[in-house]
Amino acid sequence: MTNGVYERENKLWNGDYLSYGPEELNYAKNWLQERVTFLDTYFENFAGNQPIIYSFNAAVSGTDVVLNWRANCSAISSFAVEASSDSLNWHTITPISILANDSITCNYSFTDTNVEANTVYYRLKVADKNSGIFYSSVRYVHLDFPVNFSIVSIFPNPVSTTLQIQGNIEKVNILSLQGVSVYEADNGSPTGINVQSFPAGVYVVRVTQKDGLISSHRIVINR
Repeated sequence: MTNGVYERENKLWNGDYLSYGPEELNYAKNWLQERVTFLDTYFENFAGNQPIIYSFNAAVSGTDVVLNWRANCSAISSFAVEASSDSLNWHTITPISILANDSITCNYSFTDTNVEANTVYYRLKVADKNSGIFYSSVRYVHLDFPVNFSIVSIFPNPVSTTLQIQGNIEKVNILSLQGVSVYEADNGSPTGINVQSFPAGVYVVRVTQKDGLISSHRIVINR
């Protein structure tokens, strides 16, 4: 680059692209694309043992959210998909272990079928093989539910004392991740559900609404 003139393989490019025809512009476009492809390949093949997330995407599919990501898994021991309704308070919705036969570059996907709000934020919590933890960039989606979709509000999450559940509720059932019911009540509880006697961990709140709709929501009980 000298005085605004770039020379590449006997072709001059002085920045005034409007003076060039389709052939020159197509040449420039192809040259830039080749360099982008080269850099993508370089970082993918020579990333070493650094636990790098190459891409992480979230997309709405009906009332579900599909997450896809690509990473350098040579130094990663596990992923955890985390979600939040406000981008401040996060909870794990599923852990994912690295497959034993994964190569350096690995591809994973997860479908969240228990979306808890119209706007949801997602991130990956990544554990490396040296017991280090880091996080991916955050992605968010917005779901336009059908008009007759009844939103159930469950808060706070994580919770340590009293769990509040609001909505047109007929029945509430709280289960451990092993499927054991630890709480069941008709019409929920107007004053909230006392969870202080529950062991800390992740639970599933299954809510049956008066219109017959059943939804499941993950909560985290902290101590």
